Amino acid sequence: MYDIEVTLPGFAPNEVEVTATSSEVIVHAASTRQRNGNDEKVIWSEFGANDVYRRFDLPQAVRADSVTAEFDNGMLRITAPKAARAKRTSVTIAAR
Repeated sequence: MYDIEVTLPGFAPNEVEVTATSSEVIVHAASTRQRNGNDEKVIWSEFGANDVYRRFDLPQAVRADSVTAEFDNGMLRITAPKAARAKRTSVTIAAR
């Protein structure tokens, strides 16, 4: 089982997308929220468009259809169960 944690402060759950294949997990979060108003006292604001992209290559195959994700207070937790290892099989060689 692989556990992946990604901090995504300021994002809402509906702004986060997780995609899984047997060899990787991809996280994409996009926000287009903008700060309203014109406060002359504000020197710097991190409100605005934000885009995060993370790709995790996994050392062993996982069951992509069983990957789960949970988002809580800016923390994304992904659980990816390992796939069963393929068994070795002897192959008979045919002579011609």
